[in-house]
Amino acid sequence: KQVIFNLMMQPVYVLGKYRGRIVVGEKKTDFDLLGVEKKLNESNQYLESIKHKFIATFEISKEGLFTIDLDERVIWINDIMVNMLKLPNNVIELDHFRALIHPEDLQTHLALIGELSLSKQQYISKYRILVNNHYIWVEERGKRLFEDKSTASIMGSLNPIKNKHFRSSN
Repeated sequence: KQVIFNLMMQPVYVLGKYRGRIVVGEKKTDFDLLGVEKKLNESNQYLESIKHKFIATFEISKEGLFTIDLDERVIWINDIMVNMLKLPNNVIELDHFRALIHPEDLQTHLALIGELSLSKQQYISKYRILVNNHYIWVEERGKRLFEDKSTASIMGSLNPIKNKHFRSSN
């Protein structure tokens, strides 16, 4: 019968003096379990790879991208959006961000987000947001993520709308 030993050797010190070594080990005989452990480690590496690619996408995008944690009531925004909205940093309390939205537009925007469900996960909202003491029009496109029942988040993009668009459509 095959057996695998996983050993770890540690030095032993008593009152600062070296007294020898101790070996702690684990005897593994269930090779099916070893296969599961190997697959789990491969899956963890794959998830880390996806995470790094996802972060890189946020960093190189030309669009203002955000993710809202509705449980923690914070919004994380990429550097493009920080510069576009002249915000102090990448993480802002959700209430502070929503305070920048024009009061006439805020209720409509919140109602649209409140209607999101499993059957209607995406939205598009146009509103005015305060930048340097004046309002600019932006278009927000978002998607509510329903991964599990314990988390509530929205991912999306926010981009300015050219003033020319509003002059020609009004």
